[in-house]
Amino acid sequence: MSTSSSTASTKIRYPIVRPPAIMQFRVAFHNDQEIPSHARKYLKQCENHLTILRKNAPPLQRDVVTLDRGNKDKSIVRPWYKFLRENDFHHGDEMDEDQWRYDFAMSQEVRMDYNYDNEEECGVNEPHVDCSNAFNTSQVFGTRDDVLQWVRTVTHENGFVAVIMRSDTETGSRGRSSFVLIGCERSGTYKCRNKEFVRKDTRSRKCGCPFRLRGKPVHGGEGWMVKLIYGIHNHELAKSLVGHPYAGRLTKEEKKIIADMTKSMVKPKNILLMLKEHNANNCTTIKQIYNARSAYHSSIRGADTEMQHLMKLLERDQYIHWHRLKDEVVVRDLFWCHPDAVKLCNACHLVFFIDSTYKTNRYRLPLFDFVGVTPTAMTFSAGFAYLEAERVNNIVWALKQFRCLFLRNDRLPVVIVTDRDLALMNAVKTVFPESTNLLCRFHIDKNVKAKCKSLIGEKNVWDYVMDNWGTLVDCPSKHQFHESLQKFQVACSPWPMFTDYVNDTWIIPHKEKFITAWKNKVMHLGNTTTNRVESAHWALKRVLQNSVGDLCSVWDAMNNMITLQHVEIKASFETIMYVVGHVYKKTLYKRPLGMVSRDALNQIASEIDRLRYLGNNPSSCGCVMRTTHGLPCACELSRYTAGSISLESVHMFWRRLCFSVHMCLAK
Repeated sequence: MSTSSSTASTKIRYPIVRPPAIMQFRVAFHNDQEIPSHARKYLKQCENHLTILRKNAPPLQRDVVTLDRGNKDKSIVRPWYKFLRENDFHHGDEMDEDQWRYDFAMSQEVRMDYNYDNEEECGVNEPHVDCSNAFNTSQVFGTRDDVLQWVRTVTHENGFVAVIMRSDTETGSRGRSSFVLIGCERSGTYKCRNKEFVRKDTRSRKCGCPFRLRGKPVHGGEGWMVKLIYGIHNHELAKSLVGHPYAGRLTKEEKKIIADMTKSMVKPKNILLMLKEHNANNCTTIKQIYNARSAYHSSIRGADTEMQHLMKLLERDQYIHWHRLKDEVVVRDLFWCHPDAVKLCNACHLVFFIDSTYKTNRYRLPLFDFVGVTPTAMTFSAGFAYLEAERVNNIVWALKQFRCLFLRNDRLPVVIVTDRDLALMNAVKTVFPESTNLLCRFHIDKNVKAKCKSLIGEKNVWDYVMDNWGTLVDCPSKHQFHESLQKFQVACSPWPMFTDYVNDTWIIPHKEKFITAWKNKVMHLGNTTTNRVESAHWALKRVLQNSVGDLCSVWDAMNNMITLQHVEIKASFETIMYVVGHVYKKTLYKRPLGMVSRDALNQIASEIDRLRYLGNNPSSCGCVMRTTHGLPCACELSRYTAGSISLESVHMFWRRLCFSVHMCLAK
């Protein structure tokens, strides 16, 4: 029961209970006309009437008259039990103080969220959809989570999304009770912080929807119950919930799946397809997949900065790495190498490719890629470097760190293939003066052809000039080169600008770096272009998936790529030792079989075919195979008429078929 000095409001837009009382106590049935003695202390504060708060009906009110003004006692005019009986009051309908305060707070929540002053914006004039029948239930749920699961299931079936608007947990303190207030995702109104400036691209799904549910523990028992406060929507229900953020929220299991697939470098669109296959009712969008991936990366990094976390990753996987600072706080350049790549660098040290690539990270830092080649003709990543800029100073620092990977001074690179990048070429000359720097033949031909087309108008003349250029570049000797150069200059004499370009840009300063007469004097293993490093760039960017990742995500992609790369290289080594090609089951290959790379055997086989072409004149061999590949040439093979090729005639490079450090140091 309660006492109050005012009556309940008569204007009720929605089922809202006004606060009619200040003090309450339980109803007790008595046959006496007088109010029970334990209730009289509350009546002393009463002025005009008495109010009974009920659970499922409006409050009962009755006038109070003074019986004895001397004692200031008050009572009811009619007998107490008749007043209750006439108003169809049943024992158990009364409410205690905490319950009434809770119900009043929930009702106020509904009223505060609804904007009566701007009813048109809130959607009052829109068609109303009544969903009350779907939520009227007497079911008792085990836990709060069971309530939320049931509500979300029913709301999805009816075409809208339920959100938690307010909740609390009973702690024993006065005024704290366990409950959860659930509403439509379109409840409430958008509140603009700056009404004078509204951006055109801002939007809101809120329209003041008054739909409300309340979940609370069962009074005096175990479990939770759901009570419908208001079941009408002021908007049309959705035909599909795809695109609704709450409907597309990921579960804990789905977030774990996304984390595992992200570590495996699965593309976001493939992750989304997998979730859709497992759950046909999944409403997740690609944006939420990206957000989950970003949250996963942030959770791994913790409070560390991006560079701090990258250093931890390098230390964790035992990478060899160096860096130098700018102003003692900013990392200027960074170089790193996989521990197994160090072994490959020392075992396969003859030829390396160096080139830079772009669009690998959000900071637009150029990535320097160091690439080598194995005896099985496979490409391996020897090292990476993020540089502040592509200046000689930065490139020299990176090359010095790369040189530190080699364990012996007599096992330094023999050939380094690059593009015509003057800063890189000068850095290679400074750090590796004993190495031969070859220029990419493919890019040279491409540049010369582009210049030819820009200066020469007729297509048949292009072909004639480029044929002379090819003959010039492929000259096998210096004597033939000078003859071919004169013919080329005569062919290009009508276009002196083109002749000057070829002479000043390529022939005079760099002819030793790409003309066949000079490049065949070094052991380049048949690698005269930067195609291998370009292919490595393509493979890396395919794994990266985008060009705006941070340094840590780029490192993860590189680490995964290198891991797979080393698995393939080890498999190729094992195949050489245990798988025998039927073509080589001959006496000639008896000794090198299983000890020498199959790629070397293929080169030897092609040289044997060439020997048949030379016939009785092996002196015209030229020994190109010996100087460029370290393998027996035609004139050497002519001496193996009945015996087997000796292992000593095959360069050690073709026999290093493992990652062992001892093999790397062996002479």
